[in-house]
Amino acid sequence: METRQSQVHETGSRKALPLRANFAWTLAGMGVFSLSQWLLVVLLAKRGTPQMVGEYALALAVTAPVMIGAGLGLRSVQASDATEVHPFQDYLVLRGVTTLLAVAGIAGMVVMLGYGWTTGMVVMGIAVAKAFESLSEVLYGWLQRHERMDRIGI
Repeated sequence: METRQSQVHETGSRKALPLRANFAWTLAGMGVFSLSQWLLVVLLAKRGTPQMVGEYALALAVTAPVMIGAGLGLRSVQASDATEVHPFQDYLVLRGVTTLLAVAGIAGMVVMLGYGWTTGMVVMGIAVAKAFESLSEVLYGWLQRHERMDRIGI
């Protein structure tokens, strides 16, 4: 029987997990996240009105492209920064600035497109949720860099 110590190898002062463990944690985390998103839509469709489902879909359609663009693919850059040219704080500050600009841009779109109060609040609620998700990507990039996908999966 393998011990915990034989299942990990060192990367600097942090213990990295082997590839199989990282893959399993990533798969499990993505599966749970996808299932929760699917359940959210199902519950909204079953318990809500067609208008609520439409507002949610509109909010995703408005916020997703803006937040993806604001992300700049930083997680991949951060995870592959083998020499750690830029510290964690650099990535966090950059992601914070781009996320704030994205949320402000989405708010501007809500006003310019003339969405009603309810629809505007739904769009801004999704924008704020995606902003937190975007900020968590900086931590995920750091964990990925140190091969600790178990923390991301959890």
